[in-house]
Amino acid sequence: MNSVKTKESRFHKRYVLVDRFDFDKLKQGASLTDTYFTETLSQRSDMDIQKDQLIKAESKAMELDIENRRLQKLVGTLQGIVRSVDRFLQRKLGVGLPSEWLERAGLKELSKKAPQRPQERSEGQHDELDGPSL
Repeated sequence: MNSVKTKESRFHKRYVLVDRFDFDKLKQGASLTDTYFTETLSQRSDMDIQKDQLIKAESKAMELDIENRRLQKLVGTLQGIVRSVDRFLQRKLGVGLPSEWLERAGLKELSKKAPQRPQERSEGQHDELDGPSL
């Protein structure tokens, strides 16, 4: 940056005279500094908001992960119960649970024919024993 031309005022010892061109450059620089400062504050504010949103999203993701693990354990427990009921029925009555029930419980591979969903069935058509929709 070029040096600013100044000279002392004859009447006021606290003031200096500055060349008009240099004064305009100083004003312009001060204005730009204010603008950059304001923009920086705005960007920091936006960054803080995004940081808060990220923290909330990470927290929600952790909650969902915990819930997912809990539900996976529950599904495993329920599948174990369904297996036990199927084995019990096989031993005592010689009849197991319907294949569709085992498929829905994830205990048997789906047959080639896609099972109908309950809302797709016609009136009067039900699972054996109106079984659960898993």
